[in-house]
Amino acid sequence: MPIRKRSYALPALFLAVCFFFFTGLTQWMSAVWKFDFFNPNGDVYTYWKESLTWGLPFHPHHPPGYPWLIAALHTVAGAWLGPLQIMQAFSFLFLLGGALLMIPLCRQEGIAHRGWAMAFLYIAWPFVGSLYAIFPQIDAIVLFLLILSVLLAMRSRWVASGAVLGVATLMHPVAWIFAPLLLLVPWAVWVREKNRPPSIPRDIDTKQLLAMTALTIAPMVLLWIWQTVVTKDPLWTIASIVQAQVVSQGSLPILDGWIGTLMGRGFSGWAKVGILSLVVLTAVYILVRVLTDRTAPRNIRDLYRKVVSILIPTVVLGMAVTLNQHEIWAVVRFSKILILPLILYRDRLFGFVPRRLRMPVLGILIGLSFLTQVIYAWYMANVFFSA
Repeated sequence: MPIRKRSYALPALFLAVCFFFFTGLTQWMSAVWKFDFFNPNGDVYTYWKESLTWGLPFHPHHPPGYPWLIAALHTVAGAWLGPLQIMQAFSFLFLLGGALLMIPLCRQEGIAHRGWAMAFLYIAWPFVGSLYAIFPQIDAIVLFLLILSVLLAMRSRWVASGAVLGVATLMHPVAWIFAPLLLLVPWAVWVREKNRPPSIPRDIDTKQLLAMTALTIAPMVLLWIWQTVVTKDPLWTIASIVQAQVVSQGSLPILDGWIGTLMGRGFSGWAKVGILSLVVLTAVYILVRVLTDRTAPRNIRDLYRKVVSILIPTVVLGMAVTLNQHEIWAVVRFSKILILPLILYRDRLFGFVPRRLRMPVLGILIGLSFLTQVIYAWYMANVFFSA
């Protein structure tokens, strides 16, 4: 049987698209739209300032992991790279990393031929795929770590998965939500297997579970102790986040993220709510389809696949309901994590699309998604930060 030569066309195309879209949009935003990446009203400016004072107590909305990374690279390469280049270097590498994780994930799910297509979808995700790496927020790093943790857990590498989750909790508060929830599956399996006879091997043993839990929770506990010692208030961090991100910023006590966005923002407010509605409808569709799947899990991987595919849209919907008008866009920014259930439950979610049409439809969606990012980049440069 002849040996099939490996083709490097798709990897080369993927890297070329990533590089030229990233650098091209960066240059266009700065040279043509005169966009100030370090606008004092943006988080990028705040992260850079925090990296210069990395040894001081961290801001309650920004765990110290990202400023520490920036400070480390600035120490090593500050003579050659400016602040924006340092932050974009991290964002670009983790964006690529997150996209490339789609390939082993698809291979593991038996759809290796779709791996590169899903990698393209990841970087092209509507409105936010690459834009929050070009505007170097923390998103690319957090999403890479969460996806890597899920991939490791599905391969029963529980301790490594816990360690990655722990690092994610140092980066962004959204990981504080996902980390404890992703621990539910191994704990549930351990409880179910607790009385299994010793002669039957377990899917996860007690030492693995305790190590995974400790590595996941320890960074959050240490951050909490640090802030408690500094502020003398054990609830200061949580209270500050709730005050800034959840408490209504308008006159209505509930759904401020939606109602407050609509009131007084004209067309952009309606457009923003329209985009949020698409994300919510996608999350609801995924959740309903997974919950109505009556197929019994055959093993721990099947169980983990199902629980993850329930937890992710549930968290996205929880954010959509609770975040206020100043923070509600985080629902769209972190909606990229929905790509996991789209892969894990693709047959149930897309069974209505004929197989021969799935790749053409996906290709059209990817092309349109790149266009939405350019449109939103224009909005950031000419409307949002110039207002």
